[in-house]
Amino acid sequence: MSQCPPSRPEAGRGRRVSHGFTLVELLVVIGIIALLISILMPALSRAREQANGVKCLSNVRQIGMALYMYANDNHGAYPFGARGDFPIVREDWIYWQPSNPRGPDAKVDQSPIAKYIGNFSPELLRCPSDNVENHKPYFNNEAYNYSYTMNEFFESSPRSPALWPDYGGRLVKLGALKNASNKILVAEEDENTINDGLFAAPADSHRTTGAFPIYPHPGSDMLSVRHDVNRRTPDLQGLGAVQSKAPEANLQRKGNAAFADGHAEYLTRYELHDVTRIRPDVEQ
Repeated sequence: MSQCPPSRPEAGRGRRVSHGFTLVELLVVIGIIALLISILMPALSRAREQANGVKCLSNVRQIGMALYMYANDNHGAYPFGARGDFPIVREDWIYWQPSNPRGPDAKVDQSPIAKYIGNFSPELLRCPSDNVENHKPYFNNEAYNYSYTMNEFFESSPRSPALWPDYGGRLVKLGALKNASNKILVAEEDENTINDGLFAAPADSHRTTGAFPIYPHPGSDMLSVRHDVNRRTPDLQGLGAVQSKAPEANLQRKGNAAFADGHAEYLTRYELHDVTRIRPDVEQ
């Protein structure tokens, strides 16, 4: 008995036919992805800058606390200000100069404040958002490759009283401060003005009453506002803009600073560039 051959399935029956993306569909998907990235990138950038700002504030607080502990261990006196115009062999708060006047073995990790900071690293002295390699060389053609500076009015001044009657022989004592919780000790300085370890702000007095006048201070160092997403460019800086209260692009923008009592704050240039916050001998 002959057997019938098995029947063959009809051509194409039960077979899956796959189609790739068309060019139009691919372009639509790419466009959607690009749109999502454009929406998310500013938010991600702000989140990253906010995280850097928090890290920076922590750095400033640790440096402020280290200076506070240094003064406690040194009869209430703060170190020298690490200024570039008057390098000295005595104890600057930070050993920053490549051609260090203390000799080639005096590195930044041997700075007087280093022993007061647990697990000290030079990166603690740099803001994560600050491109320190872009800092301009100034004194002795050397750049200050760190982000934080010490208020000049707190340094133990080495200047001669005869040549500098307002500064010579000044020795700020921890126990003699007027309202330490209001006095700036360390600031995150603007990358356009930073040139050494000293902070000399163009400070005016925002106080309208008082028994004696408080005169402006003719510095030129500015608080950095790099973490403030509302900052504007160009950043108009300068003594006149601060003293006259003239409109300045970023006068109300904020940066990080540490105070003489050990705490740190995120505050505006207007608040920091105030003689009553800069000078430790002013009662306010």
